[in-house]
Amino acid sequence: MPPNDAPATAEALTPKPNANGGFSHFVDGDIVAAPADVDHYVVDVTGTKISVACSGWRYGSGLRGLKATVLKGDGTAMAGAAQTETETKNVFINAVTIPAGETQLVVKVEAASQDPLVTGTYYRCGIHVNP
Repeated sequence: MPPNDAPATAEALTPKPNANGGFSHFVDGDIVAAPADVDHYVVDVTGTKISVACSGWRYGSGLRGLKATVLKGDGTAMAGAAQTETETKNVFINAVTIPAGETQLVVKVEAASQDPLVTGTYYRCGIHVNP
């Protein structure tokens, strides 16, 4: 699989229909060299709202400061579409309006550091595009 380290080389995700009439995408990923390694995933816009939920630290991983950011298809930021995991709170970006004209969005996942005592480098994200 080619590297997904930049928006231009984002890994395409396969959508699955969800109960809200939209589509969900699920990612089990690894950031093997935080903060240098960054993962990008591309999703097709099939609705008007996007939500992202991710967990690393709270899932038992050694990743600290896991952050998810939703980018427009060209790799530029969307307002209100980024959040960082803490010891007590998962990443949860809730129902951000997708800008008109966007046909694809990129979800960027990164981590601030790796706990020296916890070797896990994994995370899990759910990405949901709804009407």
